Amino acid sequence: MQNLKKPRRAASLLVLGLVGSFFGSAGLFLSQGPDFDLVLDRRIPSKLSAEHLDRNLSSPSRWTQWFHSLSQVIGPNTVEKGAQFTLKIDPKKGKRKQFDLQARVIDFIPGRLLRLEITQDSSGRLTHLFDHLEWKIEIEPVESNRPLRVRSGPPPQSMIRGLGVAHTHHWRARLFGRLAEKIVMNQVFYPNLIQLADLQQPFAIDEAPHLPAGSL
Repeated sequence: MQNLKKPRRAASLLVLGLVGSFFGSAGLFLSQGPDFDLVLDRRIPSKLSAEHLDRNLSSPSRWTQWFHSLSQVIGPNTVEKGAQFTLKIDPKKGKRKQFDLQARVIDFIPGRLLRLEITQDSSGRLTHLFDHLEWKIEIEPVESNRPLRVRSGPPPQSMIRGLGVAHTHHWRARLFGRLAEKIVMNQVFYPNLIQLADLQQPFAIDEAPHLPAGSL
């Protein structure tokens, strides 16, 4: 019996070796080549008006209510083009997991648009993988003569569009970007559009939302 097990074990090891070699070669191939943009484009309907949503979009003190793992915002009290903010990220996994993001407003239209560029990352994780990362949130009113279909309740008043763009800067970003672009971008797009779409007064300040489990 022992003599029979040895050939089978050898065959299994050979198969595993060939599979590992195949995926290793494929991974090497996918990680090569020029860098490129990864894109996340998401649309969420909201039953709130554009004016109500703007209260949360244009007030930095309220960003903690609808950004993943954002515990504090340091910077100006108002949003305007060129303004810079420190976003203190706390995934609630101990002090070692806390880090800061430096964000710059590259475009802002009250009630319509907020566009942020991440310029620095104290953990080095994002800036190591990407040399450009931006988040764009747009609010569009839903035309009354063309309401969206919903199963129950009042029709949506607004449509929220979230656009994330990350330009790769490392072989890991190129590899995982080609294999699982949506998963990668979900990890680096911190605005929580679902939270924003439902956020009404009064605003809770007890605890910030958390980033989904997993990391690059």
